[in-house]
Amino acid sequence: YARRECVEHYACCPTRELHRGHMLSTSIVVIDFETTGLSPYSGDRVTEVAALRLHGSGVVDRFVTLANAGVAIPRHIVNITGITDEMIAAAPPVSWVVRTLVEFIGTDTIAAHNASFDHRFLVSECVRAGIGYQDFESLCTMRLSRRLLPGLASYRLQSVAAHLGVRYPGRAHRAEADAIVTANILVQLANEVAARHSIAAVDPALLRRLTRWSVREAHSKLARALAPRSADEGCGETRQEGANPSLATPTARWRLYPAGNLCDMRNDVLYRRSQIR
Repeated sequence: YARRECVEHYACCPTRELHRGHMLSTSIVVIDFETTGLSPYSGDRVTEVAALRLHGSGVVDRFVTLANAGVAIPRHIVNITGITDEMIAAAPPVSWVVRTLVEFIGTDTIAAHNASFDHRFLVSECVRAGIGYQDFESLCTMRLSRRLLPGLASYRLQSVAAHLGVRYPGRAHRAEADAIVTANILVQLANEVAARHSIAAVDPALLRRLTRWSVREAHSKLARALAPRSADEGCGETRQEGANPSLATPTARWRLYPAGNLCDMRNDVLYRRSQIR
């Protein structure tokens, strides 16, 4: 049920091919979780994981697996995802899955549609497994869509995909299919930024910064962030072309929690987020 593959580009798999376009300047891992419910704080658990590493303009690595958390899947969730208790019975334990996923992600930024949902489950499963907790840098394609595609009636994954002409390669609400669609949305939105501002590659850190701006101010602030700087700007300091110190990704900090201590973890995440707003 678990598989990890290294591929040169999705072009080798036509049904999974990404939309062509400009490159992301650094690698990013697109993730999607299927779960038993909406909140890890209510005891809901992960049942399936998909992680796709984007580098340049394609996918270079992939980790996909079902996960056995030892809990029953509610009938209404089975109706949505198609994942049954029988399917996860033979799947690897979720503790192994999350350890492998954290190793797979490494130091890359993660991206997801409605990223707060996936981020909460990722962190909570890390805590339950008793491993080090990292406040993963995350990019939300839903928030990004709201700023780059204003005026849509809905920003659900299926709605944004339909607006951009992205087809599902499989059943919706399965982790790999949703992750592929999210990756295509991310690439198309990066293309929009690159084409509008005449840049060759898009920094994921810039896209993360964009999601923190209001919808009304997003385009004007983005234009200012990408505007060429004058020769004497910076008080004589040498500035590398294309670099922006304000977009630097902070060094990830690790903290160990007692296994299962979700309350301390939740409070710490809320505090950290309050410091960057």
